Amino acid sequence: MENKFAKASKNILIKVLVIIIIAVFALWGIGDLFSSGKNNVVAEIGNENIYTQDFNQELRNELRNQNISNIQEAIKNNFHYQVLNKLVSSKIIEIYSRENNIFVSEKTLANFIKQIPEFQTNKEFSRIKYEKYLLENGLTANTFEQNFKQSLLKKIIIDSFTGGLKSTSYHENVVHKYVTKEIGIQYLELNQIIKNINFTELEIKTYYDENKSNLLSDEYREFEFLVLDVNNLGEGNNDLFFKKISEIENNILENKNFLEIAEKYNLNNKNAFTINKSGYLINSEKSADLDQKIIEKLFNLNDNFKTDLVETKGKFYLLTLKKIIPPKSLLLNEKTKKFIINDMKLKKLSEKIKSINNEIKEAKKDLFEEIQKKENLTLKEIFFKSRFEANKLFSQSNIQQIFQKKLNENLLLETNGEFYLVKVNKESYSADTISAEKKQLYEKQVISDFSNQILFLFDKILNEKYKVKINEKVLNRIISSI
Repeated sequence: MENKFAKASKNILIKVLVIIIIAVFALWGIGDLFSSGKNNVVAEIGNENIYTQDFNQELRNELRNQNISNIQEAIKNNFHYQVLNKLVSSKIIEIYSRENNIFVSEKTLANFIKQIPEFQTNKEFSRIKYEKYLLENGLTANTFEQNFKQSLLKKIIIDSFTGGLKSTSYHENVVHKYVTKEIGIQYLELNQIIKNINFTELEIKTYYDENKSNLLSDEYREFEFLVLDVNNLGEGNNDLFFKKISEIENNILENKNFLEIAEKYNLNNKNAFTINKSGYLINSEKSADLDQKIIEKLFNLNDNFKTDLVETKGKFYLLTLKKIIPPKSLLLNEKTKKFIINDMKLKKLSEKIKSINNEIKEAKKDLFEEIQKKENLTLKEIFFKSRFEANKLFSQSNIQQIFQKKLNENLLLETNGEFYLVKVNKESYSADTISAEKKQLYEKQVISDFSNQILFLFDKILNEKYKVKINEKVLNRIISSI
């Protein structure tokens, strides 16, 4: 058993240990809502409870881990339901494991963690690397280990349902066709429609007057930061350094400000910059030469969370937001005119794309040549030998969409601000003989597809077995207090 999991554990991504494998609760059409007097319970799964304290803690952790500063916007997008869904899923795994006598011992858990390459130096477990990972990700050892244990339990449960699957020649042939399909396409570059459009000075001035409130300069932010390293914080001692980093993390969680922390640890190597989101200094065309991770963290700070810690390229930075300099209306100079002209062209293009899209939907037929002649666009062609082929023009996502289309079916695509009208005009399959290696790959893909179907059915079984009830009153009370 341990050898089997040692192999499997290599595929576990450390930073996503708590991914929800059983995610059947997102829409919550399961279990009746209840309005009992359980004011400290957010949800019930059978006879088990999820308490308000657990939900609050998980919500705060997720907001912090995902650098979400606009909490109300996150709530509007049902972020709190995602967090509760995660807790419900974890609780179901816990109950199912207990009922079926599936468990992971503390010794086995420790062995797995020690085998994770990211925690090793010269193939030996490194306590320093382990502690550093916990600090960088704002985790306690107990939280990480419990999450890891639950991931192993999920792995055991999934393997018990999907082990021993075999493929068939029919399904291998379906996969073979999928992989060996070749197509030829014709395409039109729709951005060419607006290439030669010109606007008068009056049109530009009118646009400026009507949109002045939206034509704004960049927002700038003034901030201070301290570089924390093993010398100025740990007196040359790694263990002491990471211990103090952990203390600073806790100070931030306790809402201690930048100055308090700097004075407590006798830190005086302060740096200050005022920059925009692109990293350029105020009143200058020069870059502040700051790591993008620092800039992103800075622009996630706000009046409620002014201080934070960020790690990048092996160093820690303590940041504090000093002042937000709001955008100002732009003057109508040559630079602004170029921006306006570009914006006006993009709006014209957007209108044209919308019109073409409506034509295609309403006609329900091939309009490719008609649109080409109408807009006087140059016809271009590409032949793809594989759906996995790299292409400078189209992204991998675009190519997958193209391969899903039937012959002579029109498709509108957008990539990096460029719009294309595409039509599949050729379709064939590679005549190459299937090698033993490829056949093995096809078999693995078929088994993977079978596994997904079985897990979908397993989700339905869990849905029926464990009825989930949500205490909406308590949930709403928590959300409204944030």
